[in-house]
This record gives sequence, structure tokens and C-alpha cells, in this order.
Amino acid sequence: MFVEIPENSTKYKISSTNYLCFKIKNRWIPDVPRLLDNFQIISSTKDISEKQAEDIVEFVDRVYGRSYTARVKYDFYHGTAIEALQSLIKANELDINKNYLILKKI
Repeated sequence: MFVEIPENSTKYKISSTNYLCFKIKNRWIPDVPRLLDNFQIISSTKDISEKQAEDIVEFVDRVYGRSYTARVKYDFYHGTAIEALQSLIKANELDINKNYLILKKI
């Protein structure tokens, strides 16, 4: 799951009551609505490592991740997992220039 991080947020966490919270001006602000399932924060899209991205996107025959935006009968593949992740973000109609938290359901 991708959740946009407010531009003025300096930190983020999931609270004990399952709210995703952002630290803005030294205050923790809960994001609404509350998370209905248990999630783990993987990374932000700005700070994600190649290794973390590899765990998110599909790996096919020595190539990292398929193109999630390809609209033809065959798939295009990317050279890195981060490129494939950017394709996944675009496929979900999100702006790749914004910073998102990547959450994994546990």
C-alpha cells in the first residue's frame, strides 16, 4: 500500500492503536482513516533501497521487475527493482515525484 507523506512531515510511525502518524512541527498527527489491518512500514519511496524494492516487485529471468504500465501483449522489464517500483507507482495513478510510505500487510 502507498500512502502519501505530507511535505512538512519529518518522521512517521504506526501507533499502538493502528493509526499511521506523521510528525509535523514536533507533533504527531494521526492520518485518518485508521488502518483496519496490521501493517509494517517498509520504507518511503524517497529512501527505499534496491534490496527493499526487490522484495516488492516481480523478479523475472535475471531482470528486476516487470513494467506495470506496459499496455501491450508482451511485458517490458526494467534493469533495476527501483525502476520497476516506479512503474508500479505510475500504474496505480500516483505521482512518482511525491514521497510515499510503502506499507506491507502483516
